Amino acid sequence: MDLGLAIQNDYELIDGIERVIVHDEKEQTTASHVAAKRSQLSFRELTFGGGYDSTDVVWRLWASTIPWAPRPGDVIRQSTGEAWTVQSVTSGRVGKTTITHRCVCKQRG
Repeated sequence: MDLGLAIQNDYELIDGIERVIVHDEKEQTTASHVAAKRSQLSFRELTFGGGYDSTDVVWRLWASTIPWAPRPGDVIRQSTGEAWTVQSVTSGRVGKTTITHRCVCKQRG
């Protein structure tokens, strides 16, 4: 069901959005200026999740700013130089439209 909502760019209204670079390790392609918001893992993920700890993070990437759906192994790089490896991805949808990709990530050493 298509709701006819144009909410793909609503990230512009959210505090804490930053632009990151996402590198697809498999295809060797890079997307820059991807709209993203970093947050902590949920209590449930930390307590019952698959090997995650308090240093791991969630990156929400807005689908309208990246030309592919991220997958495990991709790398997210902040402007500070910190880099994160994607461990798992869940896409958030409204109807048939993908709005965000929720990436659980481990910091690269």
